[in-house]
Amino acid sequence: TGSPTGTTSTTHATTTHAPTKLDRIGGDTRYETAINASKADFPTAGSAKGVVIARGDVYVDAQAGTPLAAKTGSALLLTDSKTLTAGVADEIKRLLGTGDAAKDKKITILGGEVAVTPAVEKQLRTLGYTVDRVGGFDRYATALGIAGSLHAKNAVVATGMNFADALAAGPLAAAAPDSAIVLSNGATVTDAATAAFVKSAGTVTSVGVPAVNAVNKLGVKDTELSGADRYATAAAVATKSILKDSKSAVVANGLT
Repeated sequence: TGSPTGTTSTTHATTTHAPTKLDRIGGDTRYETAINASKADFPTAGSAKGVVIARGDVYVDAQAGTPLAAKTGSALLLTDSKTLTAGVADEIKRLLGTGDAAKDKKITILGGEVAVTPAVEKQLRTLGYTVDRVGGFDRYATALGIAGSLHAKNAVVATGMNFADALAAGPLAAAAPDSAIVLSNGATVTDAATAAFVKSAGTVTSVGVPAVNAVNKLGVKDTELSGADRYATAAAVATKSILKDSKSAVVANGLT
């Protein structure tokens, strides 16, 4: 446009982006963090359709249970293996409500009776809800049992020997239709029933180098999501799967 001095000035439009919103969910212990995550996911009392509960001292059952909780509208909580952790009973009652509103809701225990003892199961039953258990002889059988309870047709495979790859795989299995997490024993699928499920699955996604190697040994065609380390594997899941268009991200410690 012309200026009073006869010079020409140009106006450049600038694009501004709203700052990223950051929230933190945490607690003094992993049990408190799970309770606070539950409150964030289900802020309205009585709004959860169920509760999935796993031992908190070993990671694998809870991680395999992520898609079960997500697909059934349930909260995922953690407990001590031998006694119900303080605060968990109150959160269950808040989540599920009482009376007629709660009559069709249930608590699902993940793992066998070593993982979550009958004493804890008894404590849960005294709350007045239906209590089921999905468990097996070991972590591999429990993960496969969870897949069976979901009637899963597609497999997301991660190693059961460390937590990081299965942690990254959880949201993928939760979001992908008819999918569940099953576990390899490092670079080999040693559980025969799990191997049979993977071989018969409609689609197979291998998360992390150990799972990629394990599935390759089975001779199964798969989608491979892995990187040089656990962080790169998690990034691959976030950016190269159906999660790539997600509007939000969850960041967690990759070491513990």
